[in-house]
Amino acid sequence: MENEEIKAKLKEIQDIVADLQEPVKTIATQELVAKMLGTKQNNLSQESKKPVSKVRQSKETSNKANAVQEDEEKDKEMIGKINRTTHEVIHKLKKNIDKALYVLKIMKDEGYDGLNPSQINFILSEVFRVKSNVPAISMALINDKAYTSKLSVIYKGSKANEYKIMQAGIDYIEKAVTEINQKKNREEEQENEE
Repeated sequence: MENEEIKAKLKEIQDIVADLQEPVKTIATQELVAKMLGTKQNNLSQESKKPVSKVRQSKETSNKANAVQEDEEKDKEMIGKINRTTHEVIHKLKKNIDKALYVLKIMKDEGYDGLNPSQINFILSEVFRVKSNVPAISMALINDKAYTSKLSVIYKGSKANEYKIMQAGIDYIEKAVTEINQKKNREEEQENEE
């Protein structure tokens, strides 16, 4: 007898939600089943909505804080190795991809093979005082298919994309830097002749 009542209620629910689209249909079905079947179903749905325990939250927060601190210390060490005066040409680079490739090459030469857009932006804006922003650097690197390789990493406790400069990128940026330096030398020669 009880099974027949449940079947009738389920059929009624099915008729009610028939015209709804997903995901609303699934949510409405779950809510109606919970209301029609009473507290037993409500207890199950409440159990699935239990908040994460305070101990677990505290541990996760602590782990993330440690990861952030470790990555910030590594970044400080990495940035300390940059000699800003030997890379003046960075101020002449116009495209975001060129700036990003140049930073990747500098850091590779210093033994850091691979950076994420946040690190590149920080080096550009804070070390070299070049106007830059993370979204622009990210888009330039995402659109690049020839000069960098991308892999997913955890940075400061969150997922991030790390970009490594490939040989084609090194060749490209070295050529661009050489052209800028040659142009600068020609301009200086012309000024000296006058």
